[in-house]
Amino acid sequence: MNVKVKKTRTESDARNIDWKNHPIVIAAGSSGAMLLLCITVFTQVIIPAHTAKLELEIEKREEELRQFGEKIVSMEKQNEDLAERVSELAISRSALTETVNALQVKISQLEISNLFTPSNPYPNGLGLVRIGMPANKVEQIYGTENLMLDEDREWMISVKTQNTAFGLATYFLTDEKNVGHVSFTLTERRSEKDTFLHDRLVEAFGEPSEAKKPRMYRWRIGDHDLFQHTSGSIVVGPKDIEPVFWALGD
Repeated sequence: MNVKVKKTRTESDARNIDWKNHPIVIAAGSSGAMLLLCITVFTQVIIPAHTAKLELEIEKREEELRQFGEKIVSMEKQNEDLAERVSELAISRSALTETVNALQVKISQLEISNLFTPSNPYPNGLGLVRIGMPANKVEQIYGTENLMLDEDREWMISVKTQNTAFGLATYFLTDEKNVGHVSFTLTERRSEKDTFLHDRLVEAFGEPSEAKKPRMYRWRIGDHDLFQHTSGSIVVGPKDIEPVFWALGD
């Protein structure tokens, strides 16, 4: 009977095994190869791809920043142009204001130098409403907004006038509601010693036909009488009808 004897490796046999063929070495080699492959893929594929993506993103942001910068520069230029335009308009407005003021002074001077026309008892520019006209003519000529009415004095209508040295005209009505006489008062107040209005009256109509007291004079102009009562006002009425202040002489 033949008995097979299982041979075992002795220590000397183990020493004779090639270390390259050792299972651990083989496993370690396989792991190293895999690691090397991973590193290669990571460094040569993944990182470059990710880097390229980041570079594109950076370029995009840089382009956005560039465009934003251009918009800022454009807006700053627009602001500069606008500021320059505003400055020009301010200068133009100042020049225009000076021109308007100068024209107003000239107009005022013309109004003052041409208050009256010979043979016309009404101040220039205030002759559209005359003695004998109906009261509603006052509103038609001057407009309701310029009338100053007093419920307790329905027999008179005061008017704020425009573009004339006489800023106030007061129309006194007859019982028939017609204009009986009218007074005109200078816009600027005058002292009692001021002879401006009297001088203009003398220029237009000559020396007064009658005088009672200082600043109380009468001029006969056609079928009208013109009275100066104070240094800054006159009264125009029909001939031979005297106002109260003249009749009383005070």
